[in-house]
Amino acid sequence: MYYILALFSVIFLLVVIQRNFTTDTNSLTFSNTQTMGEIFEKKANSVNKHHLDIIDNLNLESVSFPANDSRDTLEELTYLRGLQDTRHLYPNISDNLNSQVQRDYCIDAYPISKKEKKALSRCINKCVDPICWYIKRHFNRVRPKFLDHRIQPGVSTPTHPAFPSGHATWNYFIAKAISDKYPEKTNEVYGIADEFATNRELGGVHYPSDTEYGYQLAHQIYNEINDPLHPFHQFVKI
Repeated sequence: MYYILALFSVIFLLVVIQRNFTTDTNSLTFSNTQTMGEIFEKKANSVNKHHLDIIDNLNLESVSFPANDSRDTLEELTYLRGLQDTRHLYPNISDNLNSQVQRDYCIDAYPISKKEKKALSRCINKCVDPICWYIKRHFNRVRPKFLDHRIQPGVSTPTHPAFPSGHATWNYFIAKAISDKYPEKTNEVYGIADEFATNRELGGVHYPSDTEYGYQLAHQIYNEINDPLHPFHQFVKI
């Protein structure tokens, strides 16, 4: 009888622990695990009427990322741990990941003129960043390492929410802009964008679903402001 009671006590305790773990996992967000960096807060707050009009057209109510305790998130975390185990296969991976944090480093990799790079950088700063960081703050997604402590990022964990990936958003925006002007460069520039975007997963700071929505968001923003009648159209010309 004593052993039966002890067994039931252990089972009850495990159920309570599991329930608490699940609740804690589900409650994790960016804002209760990190603090938004000042520069990113300013970007999110810099949206104007034209940005908000684009955001309204994005229909954010239909956009979501997997719940923290979902099978999809578990698979994403497992995938990131697998990538983490391959970092040693890439020469100079630490230096490369850290260099790619810088936007100018990434923009320099694209096969366009300095004048065109400068124009795209300005467009991203004025048109893309405010929307991206506004949406990041809206969704408030926790970074991977806070859901799975086995994930050890290869770069500093950014001080802004995970979803969508900023690197994916502006790199795919660049790729779309260049491919529209130079169709013959489409495969090359999208290959560059893919590398920079997915390397954020290799670095352990983004889930694949962050990258996927960044790709979608980049094209949605580009299509909005590429309309000659849009107030931001002047900035997208390269």
